[in-house]
Amino acid sequence: MPQLLTRSTVRLLEASMDNLSLAMTAAATPVRHSSKSSEAGFAGLIGLAGVAAEQAISSILIQIDGDGAAFADGNRYKTAGQVLADVRHILTAPPVARAAFLTTGIDQPEEHRQALRLALEPFTLLISQRAAALHGGLGVSRGVALVAIRMVHHFLRLLGQSQRINAYLKSMPDLPEPPTEPTLLLDELIARFTSATTTAQKGVLLRQLFLVLPEVPPNQPDWLEALDRVAVVPQESDIRLLMTTLQTAHPARFTRLSGSGQALAVTVTQSASALPIEVQALRTAFMRVHEQIGGDIANANGRLGQGFLHVPPDRVMVALFAMGPHDLAEAFGSAQLTAHKAWPFVVAALNTTPGTPRPYWFLVRRVTELGQLRAQLTRAASFGRPQLARRIHDEVLQGIDCLEKGRQLPTRHTLAVSCQAWIAGAASHSEKLAEAVERSKGDASKALTDAAAEAVREVATGFGTVAEAWSAIEQSGLTNATEAPRARVYWARKLAEASTEPNDITFLSAVVLDETLIGAHSAARQSLRMIDATKYGPSMALQA
Repeated sequence: MPQLLTRSTVRLLEASMDNLSLAMTAAATPVRHSSKSSEAGFAGLIGLAGVAAEQAISSILIQIDGDGAAFADGNRYKTAGQVLADVRHILTAPPVARAAFLTTGIDQPEEHRQALRLALEPFTLLISQRAAALHGGLGVSRGVALVAIRMVHHFLRLLGQSQRINAYLKSMPDLPEPPTEPTLLLDELIARFTSATTTAQKGVLLRQLFLVLPEVPPNQPDWLEALDRVAVVPQESDIRLLMTTLQTAHPARFTRLSGSGQALAVTVTQSASALPIEVQALRTAFMRVHEQIGGDIANANGRLGQGFLHVPPDRVMVALFAMGPHDLAEAFGSAQLTAHKAWPFVVAALNTTPGTPRPYWFLVRRVTELGQLRAQLTRAASFGRPQLARRIHDEVLQGIDCLEKGRQLPTRHTLAVSCQAWIAGAASHSEKLAEAVERSKGDASKALTDAAAEAVREVATGFGTVAEAWSAIEQSGLTNATEAPRARVYWARKLAEASTEPNDITFLSAVVLDETLIGAHSAARQSLRMIDATKYGPSMALQA
């Protein structure tokens, strides 16, 4: 089967199904002991359902933005709330090209995105309930746990309607037990709430009532914070706020009722997208960028005022795109960019004659005033060579217009056509890697050791990354040391031609910065440009 999703995405989907299956199995298992605390009932079920939900939404984020999207500030895992907010933004904002995997083969893609958004609405409550189960041992009734399990199951089923995802979700189990009528479950919880005598009991029941509501009430920030607090230290004021919220949202049913945070610090010992060996050229480039970026901005704006262009050097553009969000914000002094900070680097990326334009959409997406950026780029175009002016007007300004208006690039636009051709070509190159390995056995100038050959073959099957394959080659993976210079160029080019994922950016950048791999530079630059366009650029159809 061809690899339709990244290895990390598949891993998260598999883990989500496993945890959901464990929750289903536990829900069907007869209770064989008498609990000493009724509050802990089925805490494990709601916890597993919440874990499955977080892994499912994380798979979306990582497929689109790469493995680094799971981290905040470079070395901290994002909280489930942060991941959920990111995925909601992906489904609400005009879709980037890499988000098309969610709707591949679906006749009404926007309706499907809307269905996914609706299926995500109760996940805020589920994640909160999972935290209460994990940290406080607070459970729910079996009926509420089954509702939570079905929420996640429904979301995974929606994901599986995409042809890119379906093959990985075929083993997902079904619950044979028919769902409990929601009104019966609500009535049961309301009856228990009205007979509750303590604030703690009311808090536990209110949390369950919110989870099984057919629609999530509006004005989330107020009542959601109160819902989190009642799981820790229930207060009468929070109970009243939650009761009022329920009565306002569903007055007919609740007339009887009366009476994303700091991230988790972790130590990352090995990033899946990073090279296992240190890339000194990349590290040096990062250091230089931090030292010179302010001067580049000042020089470019000053010279533009004098009527000519003076843009940052090419190596700066390579280093900027290889940086993570935290390093990029540190280099520029802020996460968001003004037009006068961004335009010099956009022009530098386009001012490559001859040669492939460099990545720049990752900077455009950080600009707060796209209208001002348009004006600066238009002015810069008037002082540049004809090819620069054409690239600015035909590609960048049209793309900015699509971003502002939430539209998709025309199917036959040059950038869209280039991305379509690149994706098809990269898939073909990836499939042929195994053939290249077999051919190299009879060519002493390209032959690999068994370990390196296996690492390259695993790229084609999706079980390995190009960074891992390149590391295996660099670490004594060539059988003929005297032919190493030629062999390194050959395999760097082959791997660069097969690179399509954000996780490949580090490898591709290292290739471009290595002067001994000039023969692979063109392929690496092309892949970097296309990854930038599909991840950060305007929405476009990736299938002609």
